[in-house]
Order: sequence, then C-alpha cells, then structure tokens
Amino acid sequence: METDPERLEYVDEVIKTVRFHVMDLEQLTKIASTDLIDDRKKCRALIREVMMYQSKVLEFPLIDDIRTRRRGRPGVFITESVDRHDVSLHVEGWESESDCDAVVFSLNTVKEIPPIRVGSFVRNSIRMVELNNFIFVFAALNFTFEPVASRYDPSFDKWKNLNPRPATDFPQAATVGSSIAVLDGHIYLLGGMLVTCIDTLTQLDYACSRDCIISDRISSYDIARDKWHEQEPLPEGLAFSAAVGCPSNGCIYLCGGVSPDNDGCANLYAYDTSSNIWLTKPRMEHSRYAHCMGLVHDKIYVIGGYYDEGQIEIFDVIEEQWTTVESLRLNVYNSCALVMDEDILILGGSGPDFQPTSDIRVFHTDDHTVTMHEKCLPEPIAFPVGALIVHPALL
Repeated sequence: METDPERLEYVDEVIKTVRFHVMDLEQLTKIASTDLIDDRKKCRALIREVMMYQSKVLEFPLIDDIRTRRRGRPGVFITESVDRHDVSLHVEGWESESDCDAVVFSLNTVKEIPPIRVGSFVRNSIRMVELNNFIFVFAALNFTFEPVASRYDPSFDKWKNLNPRPATDFPQAATVGSSIAVLDGHIYLLGGMLVTCIDTLTQLDYACSRDCIISDRISSYDIARDKWHEQEPLPEGLAFSAAVGCPSNGCIYLCGGVSPDNDGCANLYAYDTSSNIWLTKPRMEHSRYAHCMGLVHDKIYVIGGYYDEGQIEIFDVIEEQWTTVESLRLNVYNSCALVMDEDILILGGSGPDFQPTSDIRVFHTDDHTVTMHEKCLPEPIAFPVGALIVHPALL
C-alpha cells in the first residue's frame, strides 16, 4: 500500500480483518508507530483498542470473534510429576517417543517448547490447569521444596514466572496430592499432604508415613492480579482428593481422599466462594482416593481411585443426588480427567497391577459407555496432570 497510493482507500477495510488481538505486544507497538497507521484515525483507534485488550487479557475471558479467536484444534498438554530428574517440557506428537521425565504434547502439533525452568519437581506436587487459553503450573522444587508457579502462553511459546503460593507453617515441607479447581477467574489449590522428608516420596503409601501432615488449607490465586488469598479451611484435612468448579452455582466440589483418620473416604463437600463457607453434601457410595473428576452439564463424574471397583459415580448438582454406573472396568488411579465437549478423557495413571499405563480412555456421558481412544500417550505415565486448550497456530 505504501508503494501503490491507489490502494490506500482500502486500508481501513483491510485492517479490520487483521488479527491484531493475538499478536505480541512488541509487534503491536512497532505497527502503531508506522506512518500508515499513524496517519489514519480509524487505524489508530483500532490499535488502541487492541493494546487495551492485550493489557487486560488475563482479567477477562477471551472475546470469541473473528479477530480474537485463536486458530487450531483442541490439544492436550500433559506432564508427569517426577522425582529426582531434570525437568524439560516438550510438545511431542502422539506417535513420537520422549526421553523426558515430563512431557507436553498436543493432538496436532509437534514442536519443542522452552523448559519451564531448570531443576526438578517433587513427585506428585505438580498441578496444571487451563484458564483463558493459558496453562498454569504449580509445583514444588526437589530437595529445597520451594513452591513455584508459572504460566505458559501457547500463542507466543513463552513461560512467565508468577508469584508462588505462600509457604505454610512448615516452610521446609512440600505439598503433594493437593486438588486443583478453577472458578470465576481464580485457581484454587485445596488440601494435600505436607512431606518433610525426601525419602518419603519413594513410598507407595503416603498415608502410612510418619513424616506426612494432611492439610486442610485452601488458597486461591487471582490471575488478574497475580495474588494469592487464603480461604476458609477444609472441614477436615484431605489429600489425594479431587475437585471441580461449578460455574452455575459458584461452588467448588471436593470429594474423597485420604484424611487423618481414613485411608479413603466418601465425603463430598461444597465450598461456596461467595460466602466463603463449606457445606456438607451427600456422601458417595464408595470410598476412594487418587481418583479424578469431571463436570458436564451440572453433573459431576467421579472416576477411578484406590478402593474403587470400576464404578463411576455421578452427582447431580441440581438434584443433589448420586447415581452409580456399574461394571465399567475403569480400575485406574492417579489418572488425569479432561472434559472435551460431552466426553471425559481419562489419561494415563496406574491399574490394579500398579503399573503405569499409556492408555487414553473416553467416558461418554451421553450413553455412559467407555471406549479406548485410538491414540495412546507417548509413554506410560503414572502421575499425569494435564490441561485441554485450543492450541493456536504459529503466527
């Protein structure tokens, strides 16, 4: 357009179709300083709108229109909690093999991404969640037990260090087996087990260790302000539970887990985020821990875990009643559940033989059947954590 003045009359129309909203802020600054943009009032207004949008992208959900929608099909990001090895995160293809102890892969992309940081994480301390098309990771560093928090932006292939969760009354302890949930722009970390001895992490049964303290702590992370807040403690200390946020009523549901008095419990609690109080709900039929959960259409699906015999239990948030789907043979624990449309993907974990698996099972909530996904994880993963995200194409 700069070389052909006759095309200048079309600038305003062309600019409207450019996806400035998903560009890097540095790129936008350069574009805004060009004569082509600076000389046209409508273009300047659009660039100002985009830069304002970029500055508040964490504060509001992404606007779903042609200018802000990120390209690409859904992808699954997954990593494993590791013990005494360096952590290097990658995006791997379904069919490729990885030598990394922690892997990140997507359904349709094969590319290397920067490592989250140098060092290794305490086994089963990593928690991962997606919010506003970003991936948030919370973990504890090995040996030092220092808490860390990071955010990955798939659009620009960058990690950003965040304020870590404040230390507990036991600063030399690592939190393992906590639950994670998302609701209204906040990320909640609930309960967990405080481990003060690195050798404890090699034990199969955490609950039997004298070095463990089961926590009732709940912390919320405000992604817009990068700040942590302590909330009303759990009704009892719980670790290896599962939690999910329910947007329709503003509650976080937490069920099962290991308590100071039980190796596995059937309790269900609801945390009302508006009033900061805990409510006791009807108990599950089966006690379990190290299970996973998913929410579809105001129904909570509880899957797998120790002491489970393959049943999936369903809690109707509206009716506040449990139903059980029998004999699905989903005897898995420490798996990761990801909701995709009306299906729940159940990734990795271990089976009754205590061996990690690379299987991906799909629970169909419409007809209560389970099928095996045509793909498998790149390798067997015993303690997977994951997030489902619309993975954008490279700009």
